[in-house]
Amino acid sequence: MGNSIESVSNFWLRQPTKNGKAQKDARDIQRVSVIVKYFGNKKEIDSISKIDILKFKDFLELEKGYSAGTVQRFYSTFNAIMNFAFDNEFSEKKIHIKTRKVKGKEVYLTPDEVRKFIGQLDPLRAAIVEFGVFTGQRKSNLINLRWDSLSDDLQEWTQEASEMKNAEPNVLAIGSKARAVLRRMKVRCEKIEEQRPYLRGRVDHVFAQEKSGKPFNIYTLGNKTWKRALKKSGIDKDVTPHTLRHTFASLLVKNGVDLYQIKEAGGWSDLKSVIRYAHVGTETKRKTVNQLDKLF
Repeated sequence: MGNSIESVSNFWLRQPTKNGKAQKDARDIQRVSVIVKYFGNKKEIDSISKIDILKFKDFLELEKGYSAGTVQRFYSTFNAIMNFAFDNEFSEKKIHIKTRKVKGKEVYLTPDEVRKFIGQLDPLRAAIVEFGVFTGQRKSNLINLRWDSLSDDLQEWTQEASEMKNAEPNVLAIGSKARAVLRRMKVRCEKIEEQRPYLRGRVDHVFAQEKSGKPFNIYTLGNKTWKRALKKSGIDKDVTPHTLRHTFASLLVKNGVDLYQIKEAGGWSDLKSVIRYAHVGTETKRKTVNQLDKLF
């Protein structure tokens, strides 16, 4: 039983990441749980066939309905586990799912679409969307935000290296609109503890769920409730929680904010990650070059 998918996956999860993190993050853990549950705790790695892989792909794409990007991330996690198994002699053969880079124009919301979408969401998801648009943070950072990561005046958010995709610590500035969301959440969390004595002193997360006091699971934020609200709002776009990060950057670019400033404000690790949003700023560029008209 030493080479079951479950045991090897658990070994893999305990290995340091390429970025030097001591262990894998919540997204890896969640993907591994789906993989292990699908193949079964007793499924031996060497017994996996090509037809098993094809069925797994159909399961992710058709039954689970994951987006193309999410499916590719599942493939990458699966491949990483299988490579680890081969390299460490848990398996005698290499098993691999072919991956591809998902290309396409970055989707972002206009201010009017943000308002419409928020209007159709439940209060907790609406608050996350609002805060996400005003801070530009990744889904995992949003749902796992803790009160002890915020300064007393709610103007700074300290992010530990273990919380960051690039394994680098960061401090974000929080604007007035985002602070207003935090103040509302503070009152809400206090009410949760007041109404549920068993949660008193245990609501550590800003966007805690009412009954459990815990944050959303990494995959449940954008579930059927999210998709139903998107449909009701009449927005014909493939909007995911990560779209909030795209929206933050795209709207700032459209309003003429320098790419380097956007990089710093949103916590991107390098400027290359932000350059992809430059195409939305053509109106500002036009105004800039038209300044020459005044000189001639």
